[in-house]
Amino acid sequence: MVFINKAFRDRLQIVEEDQLGPLNRLDNPAGFHPMVRENWQTADKLRGLLGTYRVVYTGSAGAQSWNYAAAIRGLHTDSSFGIPGATDNSGGDTNLGFLVTQLNNPSNNNGTNIVVNYNFSTDATDGSRWIHLAPAGTDINDPLTLAWKNYLPGFHSPSEGKYWLSNNFRDFLTADNVSPYNSQPVPGLLRGLIRKGGAFPVPARWLYDHASNVSVVSADKQIRDAAGYNVNVEPVYNFYPSTTPPYEEVIADPQIPEYCLPNVYYLQSELNNTGSSLRATYHLGALTLSYVNNVQGPVHWFNIQNQTQVTEANVDRYYDMYAEALADLRSAHGNTDVLDNFPGVKDNLEKNNQNFVVLHSDLDAIKEDRIDTAVIPFYNRIVLGNDPENRTGIKRGVSILRELYNNIATRDTINMLQMEAVLALTQQASRTPSSIRFMESHKKVLTSTLPIEAGDINYTSTAKDISVLYDVGDLLTNDTGLGYRIPAAVVNNMPTLQPIQPQAISLSDMPFRLIRDYNLSANQLDCSPAQAISARVALAGDGAASASRVSRNLGQILSGSNAHTETLLYIVKKRDTTDLGAPPLQTFYISPEFGIDTPTVYIDAQVKYGKEYHYEIERVVLVFGNKYRYLRVRSDSQGQGAPFAGPQKVEYECWPSIKALVLPYANGPISSILEDLPPVPPEVNFYPYKGINNKLKILLNSSTGKLNASPVSILATDEAPFLAEYQSQTGDNSIQSYEQLKGEGKKIDFRSDDPVDAYQLFRLDTVPESYRSFAGTEILIDPDRGIPGSFEDTVLPNTKYYYCARSRDIHNNYSNPTHIYEIEIVDNNGQIFVKQRVFNYEAPKDDFVKDGRRFIYIEPSFAQVALASDALDATAPSIALPPPVSILGADGVNKVWTKEFKVRLTSKKTGRKLDLNLTFKNSGIVNASE
Repeated sequence: MVFINKAFRDRLQIVEEDQLGPLNRLDNPAGFHPMVRENWQTADKLRGLLGTYRVVYTGSAGAQSWNYAAAIRGLHTDSSFGIPGATDNSGGDTNLGFLVTQLNNPSNNNGTNIVVNYNFSTDATDGSRWIHLAPAGTDINDPLTLAWKNYLPGFHSPSEGKYWLSNNFRDFLTADNVSPYNSQPVPGLLRGLIRKGGAFPVPARWLYDHASNVSVVSADKQIRDAAGYNVNVEPVYNFYPSTTPPYEEVIADPQIPEYCLPNVYYLQSELNNTGSSLRATYHLGALTLSYVNNVQGPVHWFNIQNQTQVTEANVDRYYDMYAEALADLRSAHGNTDVLDNFPGVKDNLEKNNQNFVVLHSDLDAIKEDRIDTAVIPFYNRIVLGNDPENRTGIKRGVSILRELYNNIATRDTINMLQMEAVLALTQQASRTPSSIRFMESHKKVLTSTLPIEAGDINYTSTAKDISVLYDVGDLLTNDTGLGYRIPAAVVNNMPTLQPIQPQAISLSDMPFRLIRDYNLSANQLDCSPAQAISARVALAGDGAASASRVSRNLGQILSGSNAHTETLLYIVKKRDTTDLGAPPLQTFYISPEFGIDTPTVYIDAQVKYGKEYHYEIERVVLVFGNKYRYLRVRSDSQGQGAPFAGPQKVEYECWPSIKALVLPYANGPISSILEDLPPVPPEVNFYPYKGINNKLKILLNSSTGKLNASPVSILATDEAPFLAEYQSQTGDNSIQSYEQLKGEGKKIDFRSDDPVDAYQLFRLDTVPESYRSFAGTEILIDPDRGIPGSFEDTVLPNTKYYYCARSRDIHNNYSNPTHIYEIEIVDNNGQIFVKQRVFNYEAPKDDFVKDGRRFIYIEPSFAQVALASDALDATAPSIALPPPVSILGADGVNKVWTKEFKVRLTSKKTGRKLDLNLTFKNSGIVNASE
């Protein structure tokens, strides 16, 4: 199952643009694979020479990133990644296997067309690392020399220059300018990359490789489910808050933004507060609609004596008080005679109740078992993380962040890394985030149906500036007051909004607030800046949290291995679908779970009924890439020949480089519209009047409970709402019509989650063929809310009537109909009583007769049915006797009478056969038209 799911996962590959080669193909020598270039447009020219760079290759399914050297290795006969058609010629086709034949030719440098051989070594004495290089194809008669002319014009002509490369290989690598035989001077391959001595020494240039491959979430729920992702936005409607005024109607006012709605984590944190002071200063303004901090607003939920003596006033229900206060603010905003406080409230709540951060240490605060979701009228349940591939790269089974969390001496570092990311994303960081030009290649699966065909996958590759929030090494090393101490101070001081000294950073102006787990002690809540130093040591060491555990060596980089990645933080942007170009309504920064493999769930209760939201999800990913550089070049001839001739070796160093990048998590917004479920069918009771044979009292009452059933349409106007309800509940947009919904037997949930507002009663005086038979007979019964409905019907005695009914809730959703009731008032000479039963449709009888007259017709030929001239005056033959021999024509005509014929029919679709055994008998009919 896991293997199948992998096919559905969309992929996102990013490669630094300076590690990409050109797309154009050159005029290569005959028989050579088109990878040899005269220039590579890569920062690392040595990788270009070795063919270990990446290019964007455009195929039939789109443009994707390729490492040509790695791909070519896959064409070898000894490779486990052999490509059918390129490597297999078992079919006898001489064109098949052409590439593998060419590439396994020893004269082609092990079949790669690369003009330099290379391998790696480590010096046992000093631990220095070297890459060994040797020129290939130096002899004019070696076919590999043809490849050299693509970037060294005139290299192989005349033949007197055939040993030039062997004799000048060091110059070819390092010289400022080198002139092959009879050619123009060209710069040495490593010029500008290796360190250069002299009066003004130039250090070696660092090269970076963060090429990585991450999975992304499809916006199509069916594909997400097929891929095994937990990511979802699920609307949950618990109950209708019957406040005065109605809570749903008050918050529907466009003047009331989402950040003016209650935050359930603030509310329940204070409900569970057994102390005499607020958990956090900003809770007060958010929960009471205050227009300034530290002052209670019109929602008098607290009894405040002073800032250290605060208790809950639990005499009223919170949503009642909130709705009343919001209604008053709305009224004040529209009334010029009343002091207009609402804009001030908005300004205060925009800072204290809009954007939220949930750090890793505070994940327990948002656990569903810590929140009583049953008391929340409605909310969107956002599920993130615990993906099948939440880590990628060469060591997917290792989590460095988990190792940091498991060590009590480095645990706080996760909070600091997350807070630094939030500060950078909100432009509050001590440094400005940079952008690196990456080539982003996206592999997108377009279907949720197996098997996946080639046409079900699409590739796109575009150059894109990707935000780099910080380098982990730089952050943990910087202790000048602008490094890791700032995020630690923000975490520690946020609940009180005290400025950070000595930088005098005002936390009250930060465009976000923390949701904290106040079940932790003060020491557990605070970050210790000293842990950043411990984390730096752990990452650089060789223990469980060592970055070298997941980092690549230079050989793996050149072979195209992808860097290790781990998700540090999710970014959820909530947008109004009616104005997608506007800034997000709210942004949530939410930590994944590192301690255990479980998804993170966030309850977004700051939503309005019936309003559609788009949730755009990104993530901050730590890419455990590399930085490397070439230091010096030495002869590799071991004392044989001149030091500048023959094989050379290049010393290099390669270290982990951990960068925090912002990457998409979903390849499109995940939409959600919050609506209640349709109600369950009502209870229906029928009562006669004493002594009256033509009156019937029908009582209807709402039912409670929940059921899952196929929707039943009575009126034509029912179909679209039921289809929309199914799509909303399941996210399955593949069902596009009510007929398809019914034909596939799909079901939806019905639940009594809000009051029933009215009833529809249907009546027929004929036997119904289906529920559709009741269309046009509906009777609306609309009592006051909370009161059962009733209807008095006038009927004929001793006559059967058929009834069904359904409920309508306050949001105009209809239930499925009740059973069909067959009702008859029997008047037996003054003895009046009611006969009642549940009507069931008769099961259709199997019909084994199939009318095939339109498709097959068998009759005698014209000669057989034509009468002979001497039979024209004959009387009608007797039915009991066979016809005369000559009745169907002259002698010699093949007769059909009393003979048996077999006609066999074969289905083109199924191949099944049907035999017809035919006998022609005398029917006594002279004229067939009679």
